[in-house]
Amino acid sequence: MKYLKRQYFRRFLRPINKLRLGSEDVGRTAFVGLFWGLTASVGFQLAGVGLCWLVMRWLHKPFNLPIAFLLTGVTNVVTIPPIYTLYYVVGCAALPSCEPGLGSVEGILSRLTEEGVWNVLAESWRFLAIAYLGGLPFAVAGSIAGLYFGRWIGRALEARRLRRRAGRSRTLPGTAVARH
Repeated sequence: MKYLKRQYFRRFLRPINKLRLGSEDVGRTAFVGLFWGLTASVGFQLAGVGLCWLVMRWLHKPFNLPIAFLLTGVTNVVTIPPIYTLYYVVGCAALPSCEPGLGSVEGILSRLTEEGVWNVLAESWRFLAIAYLGGLPFAVAGSIAGLYFGRWIGRALEARRLRRRAGRSRTLPGTAVARH
């Protein structure tokens, strides 16, 4: 367990700690990155994070752009099929005129040759719109959880920095420390 804790700090927390971000900045970064990472907007996630970065810079509320980009990796090649399927089912449950049957890949390919490319593309846009609608509750909940978890990590890193700074000042030669 000590090994995992040490690796977690070395691989994840040390780079964040070197940036000297405050707890609000870490929380804001996690919020933006996870919000865009958990929406059904693959291909537009990085543009959304970049747009949020510009707005936050204009408002003088900084967050770390590379870490936010990294957090959008929640949806990746492995996780997209189950996540988007869940989003589609939840979106269909929210809409009264939607049937959650997805069909097989062979069925889609046969429809592609029979009905034409444009009809199938129109249906895939419909699928993405329903998946986006179904993913919004997950994106909001996940980003709020990321905000609080990021703030917690930021406070822990700040406390660690202060403890280390206090420890160094006691051990430096020539520093007088009054002990009571």
